[in-house]
Amino acid sequence: AINPQITQKVNLQKSGTSAAYSDGVSSTILMESEKKVASNFKAIAGVNLIDANLFLALPTGKNSSLQLAGRSSLNSVFTTPTYDSYFDRVTQDTEVEENVEKIINSDKTFGFFDTSLRWLYEISKKDNIRVNFLYVNNKLSFTENATEIDRPISRESSVRQNSLGAGIFYERKWNDKVASTVQLYESDYKLEAINANVLDSQRFLQENSVSETGVKTITAISLDRNEKLSLGYQLLETKVTNLDDVDNPQIRSLIAEVVRTHSGFAEIELRSKNKKTSLRGGLRYNYLDKFKESIIEPRLHISHKLSDKITVEGAA
Repeated sequence: AINPQITQKVNLQKSGTSAAYSDGVSSTILMESEKKVASNFKAIAGVNLIDANLFLALPTGKNSSLQLAGRSSLNSVFTTPTYDSYFDRVTQDTEVEENVEKIINSDKTFGFFDTSLRWLYEISKKDNIRVNFLYVNNKLSFTENATEIDRPISRESSVRQNSLGAGIFYERKWNDKVASTVQLYESDYKLEAINANVLDSQRFLQENSVSETGVKTITAISLDRNEKLSLGYQLLETKVTNLDDVDNPQIRSLIAEVVRTHSGFAEIELRSKNKKTSLRGGLRYNYLDKFKESIIEPRLHISHKLSDKITVEGAA
């Protein structure tokens, strides 16, 4: 989960998603932050029975502002029945909940925090830039206890997840009908798990990391009030690393793979004059250089509003 103070708008698209989104043929969750420069100082603080969060909007000039947000679980200070239920939900059906026979778990802890920073700058009426940074950390740990030949032994097992994202977004409005955007971004995910086997005096370390670097540019052309054409290109480099390390017996395996994907896409959006019917059709072409393979993805979404309460949709 992400600090709710960061996200201002969430849109779930199931099938027929926009051709601008990679790996989103079946579905895409769009989470958008505030896009307008803040003219006044704003502070929001919240506390519930699981975490505490804070959001600050700071004007840094006539045409720029800074957004800061943070959230942390309350378990480092105190726990609540709600937090205990949340912890049980996270660890259900795992060895944290119930270990093998002869092993008793103790010192169970689960904590999380995230922080984000955004800088918005309106260079001119036609140009604006946004800089984003997000860091998320989750950690679960517990101690495995057993007795071997009347001697108590204990070892800690843990799982840690870290996610980091950073990006620069630039938009240029050439005129009333044509606008272009360029986006540079980096996202990194790392999972580190230590699984202790107290009965066999063994420690199994697993690390998995996914690093993604991308650049995407889109030009949107308004053909008229109810028609819009979008053309774009995306370059994506993904690196996946997996480490398996056992101390007894000593076994170590490290595998790293890199894949670069070149993508071009085009999409048209049509809307009826009464705004009850809309159609979005797109085509995305992906080329994976490592495998020398091409993938073509046609996408279609149709929506018709029968009444204020009933809408019919079709997607493929």
